[in-house]
Amino acid sequence: GSKEDFIYSEQWKLSMMDSLKAKGVIYGIEEEKLKEAFETEHETVVARGTPPLLPKDDQLNYLFAKTESPAYLSEGRIDYYQRNLVGPIVGYGDLLLEKIVGEEGKPGKNVLGQDVPVRSPQQKEFTIAQNGSVSVSGDGLKVYASIAGIPTFDGKKISVEPLLEIPGDATVNTTGHIDFPGNVLVKGTVGQGIKIWTRDNIEVHKDIEHGYLDAEAHIRILGAVIGSELIAGGESAAWLSILPDLTQFCEQLEELVRAYEDALEKAPRLRELKPKKVLIGLLQTVFTDLSALTESLWQKIIHNKRLNSNHIMDFKKVASVILNIYSDKKEVEIEEFNQETVALHELLNYIEQFTSTSHDIEI
Repeated sequence: GSKEDFIYSEQWKLSMMDSLKAKGVIYGIEEEKLKEAFETEHETVVARGTPPLLPKDDQLNYLFAKTESPAYLSEGRIDYYQRNLVGPIVGYGDLLLEKIVGEEGKPGKNVLGQDVPVRSPQQKEFTIAQNGSVSVSGDGLKVYASIAGIPTFDGKKISVEPLLEIPGDATVNTTGHIDFPGNVLVKGTVGQGIKIWTRDNIEVHKDIEHGYLDAEAHIRILGAVIGSELIAGGESAAWLSILPDLTQFCEQLEELVRAYEDALEKAPRLRELKPKKVLIGLLQTVFTDLSALTESLWQKIIHNKRLNSNHIMDFKKVASVILNIYSDKKEVEIEEFNQETVALHELLNYIEQFTSTSHDIEI
């Protein structure tokens, strides 16, 4: 009879299963699909294998990339001198690269019950430069910068270069402003309006035209200097420029303390007064320039961006003691002068070490 004369039954299903096994199909048989095959005229897939689970390969993640991003000013204007054209730049301790270890795959199985093999994960290795510019974590999976500079990675070797070399001119279109922690070498001209800051040396092989160079070490210009400002010495030069005033301030502060102690010895009744009143009297009669000198030094120091913030705080503590004398908000203890004078001497010793270091400009 016709197919309609048959009714799907367990017996028919078992008969079909036997037929499939006779042809070697023993895995992934779907019983619901057998029924569907019985009830339809269309070809039906009644058995499916399990595909293999692909492995995850090792990955080397380079954690920064050079990007051009002009600085936005107010009202939507753009400063094209600030375009990050010479980056990326990293500092000490920055994470440069991370290795993600791959994972094994899982074999599959075909309808014949045979395993479907899967490849091993692809391994990726890296090497580091032997110049001490980078370091590797204990587990061997992370690379950190050991110096500040420009990181390089060719797919295998990673390092940090302390020299920024500009092969041509430094202009608004090629570099923009440059702020680099290492040495800067410009083989061409420093164009109009370009500013370069570095914590080491700057060397320019051609001219500098209406530019600005600020190096904490040396500046060497092989060409002409046209309408430009050059500053060599960085923080050391900044401190040395105020060293005479700071030395005078320290001397006057010590003389003020001695004068205070002499006044109490000569006139014991002054001990009945608060120290502030005695100090104000001395400042108004003997040390008339100390307050103005303190304020002048304070303005010079806080507005100089090249000074180390920790040492600025040393001076701020001393200056605060002087300026508090004129304030009604806080009493002043003479012990504060003695403590802060010690800190001030440490600051002077820090500055005077720069006098033995030569930071020059060669043109």
